[in-house]
Parts: sequence; structure tokens; C-alpha cells
Amino acid sequence: MNYQSVLKCPIFRGLSQDDVCAMIDRSHAREKVFQEKAIIALQGEVCNNLMIVVEGSVQGEMIDNTGKLIVIDQIHAPNPIAHAFLYADNHEFPVNIVATSPTKILYFERDAFVKLLQQNATLLINFLRIISNTTRFLSQKLQFHVFKTIKSKIAAYFIKKYNPENGKVYLLDETQQELADRFGVARPSLARAIGEMVKEGVIEMEQKQLTVVDVRQLKAIAGS
Repeated sequence: MNYQSVLKCPIFRGLSQDDVCAMIDRSHAREKVFQEKAIIALQGEVCNNLMIVVEGSVQGEMIDNTGKLIVIDQIHAPNPIAHAFLYADNHEFPVNIVATSPTKILYFERDAFVKLLQQNATLLINFLRIISNTTRFLSQKLQFHVFKTIKSKIAAYFIKKYNPENGKVYLLDETQQELADRFGVARPSLARAIGEMVKEGVIEMEQKQLTVVDVRQLKAIAGS
């Protein structure tokens, strides 16, 4: 097990390696390995474990009523997944969890982990902080999907990636289909919205390299 990665997880912030190793031993936490594109959990499946991505990355995704794939979140090591609803009355996975690279996940059984929380105030505060941050993130995500147009969603994403030093955004890690999945839109709709911003002189696009020409107008489109 990669203990150095586990120690960097925000759940264990402020705890020593000896403390974390003892917690892993006491709770009989176990590690599982998944290949890229493997399904880790299915929507509607009962969640009985706190899961920490020790190596690799995963994403939460769902299919809407039209059959369109929507990527809810992407999580990289070393961060937890399935924590915000672990102790909910209905603790089922609200989305599918899929590995986006070779991945190792550390599992803490639900009842065993709550005992650790009761025994260590630092662990408890860390866990509450992470849940609070996740709730805020999901609220912003909901607002983003419900109230923004496709064009404003893309503009907001470009603003987030914008580098004022060179005015360029490098989209090397995401294809147009992956961006469409992120925003919950069809790829032709994404391409059309990007094309409109190019015609308006807001951005320039060459393959996967994007240049922000008019950052003020881009912010206006994003509604920021």
C-alpha cells in the first residue's frame, strides 16, 4: 500500500503516519485495484464503505433521460469518494463510479470508520470539513447545469483555465466529446457554441490549443 499517498489525503490532515497506520490496522481497511474504465460502483448500489483513491483517478457519471452521459465530478488521488452520503438514511451511490486510469482504492467499512471518528477529533473535523466542501461544490455544480446556457458553461470553463501570462488554454487532456460529457451536452452543440465564440472574435482555436482574444467578453458570456 502507498502510505505516503494515504497520508496526503485531506481526511488524514494533521495526523502522523503512525496514527494513520494504526487506524488502517484497527479498522481492517482493505485495498482494491481497478483497471482503466472498470466500473467501481453502480448508481443505486448501497455504499457501505468510505473509499479513498490512493492511486489513479475516477469519475462520477450518470445517464440522463435522453441517454446522454453527464460527468458529475472527476477525483484524483489522494482524495475520498462516496463520503458525502456514506451516513445518509439512503446511502446508495447517486452516480456510477468509473476508473479513468489504473486505480487503487482503500476501503474503510462504514461502522469501523465511524468508530475512528469517535476516537479522534482531528479526523472528525477533517471529515466534516470535506463533507461541507463537497456540499458546496455540488450546489455550485447544480447551479451551473440548471441556470447556464451551453455557451456560458463553456466560457466559464475557459475562464477557469485561462492563463493571463500567455493568454492560452491547453485542452490537451480533454477531447470535445469529453468536454461535452462534462457539460452534459451533445458534441455538435458544444462545437457550435465554440464556433460562435470564434466568429465573435472572443477566442481562437487551433486543434486543442485555445487562445483567449477578448477576456472581458469571455467573462461577460460566462456571466462572471
